Amino acid sequence: YAAGNEGRIDQGIFYTSPRISGFTFGASFSPRKLAAVAAATNGTTPLTSTSTKTHMSLYLGYTAGPLSINAGHEQNRVGDTMTPIWGSYNLGVARVIAHYNTIKGGNTADRLGVTMSAAAAYVNSGQMLAAAAHTAAGTVANTSGGVAINGEIKNWGVGAIIPMGANSIRLGYSTWNGNGSAGQKDDVKLGAGVRHDLSKRTYLHANIATQTRKNNTGSRPDRDNTKNTLWDAGVVHAF
Repeated sequence: YAAGNEGRIDQGIFYTSPRISGFTFGASFSPRKLAAVAAATNGTTPLTSTSTKTHMSLYLGYTAGPLSINAGHEQNRVGDTMTPIWGSYNLGVARVIAHYNTIKGGNTADRLGVTMSAAAAYVNSGQMLAAAAHTAAGTVANTSGGVAINGEIKNWGVGAIIPMGANSIRLGYSTWNGNGSAGQKDDVKLGAGVRHDLSKRTYLHANIATQTRKNNTGSRPDRDNTKNTLWDAGVVHAF
């Protein structure tokens, strides 16, 4: 989930601690940005500048033998927050995995007019909505594209990796619940895959999944309440 269209964070400071008694800690920080002030024309009052929220994230993980538990919290430039908890346990015959995530949307003031770069690039952007979504009156005309203003999305999933010699089977199930709010997409995904190790650095993989999408309002109404089938296959080599 690239909240606020931030696939990457510029001007950031990142830290990851060494593992100490099973614990590791990570954090990132990037100061807020100011948008350019519009020039006054014909004696009118110039528009005030808008600023983004400060980006920050925290992470704490613990690993002991077959057990791994992790938690994090992140705030993006438009005030959205994301708080995930995830972990896994190796039973020997399989590694079981589970996660739970809560995403909350920033308020109108956090988002209004915030446009730091082209959103299509998913880089260095504070923009949550297209520029056309903000009306002259300062209201939001469209909330599609992510978590709604002051909205909440809950996401959880379970999975397993089952080793079988040079092969392994991967299974996963996840839900994305936007509570029916406009622009907050709801879906359920079920997937399965197989991996075959050719060597320590090369493997083949193939996956298939079904995804039932609901309430996908906005730019893609053709996908409202539909089921999609997705698949991939490939080869990976680590140099």
